[in-house]
Amino acid sequence: MVKVDFDERTDLRRTYGVTQQHTFVQVDADGEEIATWTGATTGEEILARTQGS
Repeated sequence: MVKVDFDERTDLRRTYGVTQQHTFVQVDADGEEIATWTGATTGEEILARTQGS
């Protein structure tokens, strides 16, 4: 998991179409988007969403 500063990384926001804070973007090793979701999420919820991807 990588935490990115929403205000400073406008390049990543544009690349992945992020329009609000607390957006999670799952990407593969090549940076291709696998899934996106928003909202306050616990570590357990993130793990459950990303397992098997």
